[in-house]
Amino acid sequence: MARAAISVLHGPAVPPAVAVAVIGELGAPRQAPGRPAGDVGTRAPAGPAPGQRRQLAPVTAFGVTIADVMLHGRRGDPDPVIAAWLAGNEASRRKTGGPANLIARWCPASPALRAALVKPLASRLDTFYQLRYRALAGPARIPDPAHAEKHAAALPSLIWPGWALRLMPAEGFGFLCYRFALATMLAVASAGAEDYRKAQELLGLQPVHSSRFADFTARLREHGVLEPVTAAICQLARKLGEHGALIDYARRRRLRRFSQAQPGVTGWRRQRYFPTRHPGAPPPPRRR
Repeated sequence: MARAAISVLHGPAVPPAVAVAVIGELGAPRQAPGRPAGDVGTRAPAGPAPGQRRQLAPVTAFGVTIADVMLHGRRGDPDPVIAAWLAGNEASRRKTGGPANLIARWCPASPALRAALVKPLASRLDTFYQLRYRALAGPARIPDPAHAEKHAAALPSLIWPGWALRLMPAEGFGFLCYRFALATMLAVASAGAEDYRKAQELLGLQPVHSSRFADFTARLREHGVLEPVTAAICQLARKLGEHGALIDYARRRRLRRFSQAQPGVTGWRRQRYFPTRHPGAPPPPRRR
């Protein structure tokens, strides 16, 4: 954090009030530090002149003080103003990758710190990367491709009907298509799929063109629910990652005869009214 603070001090954004106050207490102008930011913490050249040695003190003092203000006593809640200043300057300097590159660069940091740095940039990510990095509603994370299939085993091919109903606008969407799209979004957020097509393959679905999902997210945006739905999917993926699922959906998908079975009317009623009935149990009350 100290290195990041020193690095962005020469960035285009105006430092927050606390940074200006620290600079004032050090008695140094904003452009005073004499060494490049990348050299902080590295070994100094042999035999630096006395003036160069004196310049290292305010540089180090500034970085350590900003890091302490941001993190001391705030393990799970880094200072949001400083975090936005650091993240905004760093992301603007990246020639490629932008906010997504910043998330990868801060991978060794704690989840709370990554979340604080990513939160101000979430609006600059498109929906796919908001899902893949879980940049909304909680700590950001870097997906591990090695665990994609393991995470996908906790996901049904179509999202659970109860969740679909909770997240579905009142009109404008077909229920099965909506479950299909949300399941794909959940696979991106949970398994860290590299694209929508890979997410559908993990769920055993027939892939559709990514432009279909661009249309889907655009319609969600028109209804004013894109960000809440994306945030809810990120939270659901995070909980599935923490607790897993009671059902191995990957095993179900391998049992094609079971997953594709279509019960008749009698079988359907039996599943509907006698889901846990044991031999000898009384029948349910007859509906009038």
